Amino acid sequence: MGTYVYVAIVVLFLCFFFQVDPYSSLAFLVASIFGARLFKNMSSVLAFREFFLFLYAVNYLISPAISFQLPQELFLYRIRIKPEAYFLVMLPAFACLYTGTYFFTTTIFKPNFSMARLMALLNEELLKRWLLLGLVFYFIRPFFPSELAFFFYLGSMIRYVAALSLFNLDRIKYRRYLLLVIGLEVYGSISQAMFHDTAMWIIFFVLFIAYTQQYSSRAKAGYGILLLVLFLFIQSIKGEYRSRTWGGSEQAGIGTFINTSNVLLGQSENASIFAEGNLIGSLTRLNQAWIFSSVVDRMDRVGDFQDLRLIEIYLESAFLPRFLAPNKITSGNKEIFNQYSGHTINAGTSMGLGIFSDGYIAFGTVGVWIFAFFFGLLFSIVFKIVESWSTISPFFVLFIFPILNYAVRPDCELQTILGHLVKSTLVFGLIMLYYRRYFEREIEISRRLQVQ
Repeated sequence: MGTYVYVAIVVLFLCFFFQVDPYSSLAFLVASIFGARLFKNMSSVLAFREFFLFLYAVNYLISPAISFQLPQELFLYRIRIKPEAYFLVMLPAFACLYTGTYFFTTTIFKPNFSMARLMALLNEELLKRWLLLGLVFYFIRPFFPSELAFFFYLGSMIRYVAALSLFNLDRIKYRRYLLLVIGLEVYGSISQAMFHDTAMWIIFFVLFIAYTQQYSSRAKAGYGILLLVLFLFIQSIKGEYRSRTWGGSEQAGIGTFINTSNVLLGQSENASIFAEGNLIGSLTRLNQAWIFSSVVDRMDRVGDFQDLRLIEIYLESAFLPRFLAPNKITSGNKEIFNQYSGHTINAGTSMGLGIFSDGYIAFGTVGVWIFAFFFGLLFSIVFKIVESWSTISPFFVLFIFPILNYAVRPDCELQTILGHLVKSTLVFGLIMLYYRRYFEREIEISRRLQVQ
C-alpha cells in the first residue's frame, strides 16, 4: 500500500505543478497505479493481468490525458469531446474492466515452475518435439488456404511454450532455442513490416523471465526503458519502411530495414527517436481515445444505437465456419469502422473500434460499462479454463500467452479477438486432451521422485 500512496502523491504533485485539469489528473493517477502494480508484482506473479490493464490504461487513459494538455493542431486525429465528458465515461469503464478481470480467484499466475522444471527434465525430448512441430507449422502455413492456415498459425505457437519450458529447465543449454523463436518472430515482422506480434511476444518473454528469475527493481526498470526505446525506434521508421516495401520498389527484408533505419536516424533533421514529430506520432498511435470520441460524437448526432446487433455479427464470425456462414465478416473488415466511427479508412489501413466503442454503439454510456465488465469477465473465464489445464501439467499455464495474444491489444477489432479466442482455446484444448493421460502418468512419477 505504501508504494501506491507514494505513487499517488508524486503523480498528483506533478499534475498540480503542470496545471493539469482534474479529470486528466485522475486518469494519470489511475493509470500510474496500474503501472505501479505491474512493476511491483512482476517478480512475484506471472503479471499478465497487470500488463493487460496497464496496456489498456496507456491507450485509453495516459495517452488522451497527455493529448488534452497539448495544442490540438499537433494531432492529425483529434479527440472530439471534452476531457470531462471523456473521462466520466472511461474511468468507470476501467473500474468495470478491473472487476471483470478479477471476478474469479485463480492460482494460475503463481505457477509452480519448480514442478515444471522437474517435468521438463522428465519430458525434455517431448518439449523438443513440440518446438520442432511448432516450427514445421510456422513454415508450412503459408501454403494453405487462409481458414486452414490460421489453425496452423495457432498450432505453431506451441514453439513458444516449448522454448520457454526448455529455457526454464536450463537457461544456458536452451537459451539458443529461445533466441531462435525470437529471431524468427523478428525476421517475420521485418519481412511483413508488421510488428505487433513481435512486440507482444517480447513483452510476454519479459513477464515470464521476470517471474522465474525474480528480477530486482533495477532490472525491471532497465527492461522497461529498453522496451520503451524499442517501441519509439520502431515507430520512428515503420512508416517509411512500409512505404518503401509495400508501395515502393524495394523488397522487404533485413537489409532494407537497416538501410531505412540508417537513413532516417542518421541523415534526417529529426533523427532522434525522441524528436517531437516521432513522439507525437507515437502518442497518436497509442491514443485510442480519438476513435472512441469519434464514435461518441457520431452516435450522439445520428442516434442509431445498435443494441446487440454487432455482437451477433461478431459471434457469427467467431463461432461459425465459413461454409455455414459464407457472408460472415472477415478480420480487418472496414465497413463497420467506417459506418460508426465517423471516419473513412482505405483498404491499406487497419484500425479497430475497440471494446469501449462497441459498447457505446450498442447502448451508449451504460453499454461501455457493461461491455468493459464482460470483456474482463471473458479474460477471467479463460484464466479458469487454463487453470484447469495446469492441474494436468504446469506447462499449460503458458498457453495463456498464445490464447490471449490478440485480446490484450487495445487496437484490435472485437470480431478478431473473439475469433482468435474461440479457435485458440479449441486448438490448445485439443492439445491438452491429447497429452492428458501422458502427463498424468508423468506427474505421478515426479511426485514419487520428490518423496524420495
